[in-house]
Amino acid sequence: MTPTDQNLASAGDLSRELKVPRRTVYNWIDRDDFPEPVTTAGGIRLWDLDEVKSWRRDTEDVRKPGRPPA
Repeated sequence: MTPTDQNLASAGDLSRELKVPRRTVYNWIDRDDFPEPVTTAGGIRLWDLDEVKSWRRDTEDVRKPGRPPA
């Protein structure tokens, strides 16, 4: 995890912290409702980890189990 007071995380940090493949994080980043990066450091986008965790909880709450209708 990126050591800061703001709890910032790169895409790789998000992958490790949320225990999902990095590809999943990049798919999330492409979504319109995914939180915007807080800052960029050395060309690396950084997100507020708590904001991303909250987004994920809210997103999972509206998902239905099973396959989407055909």
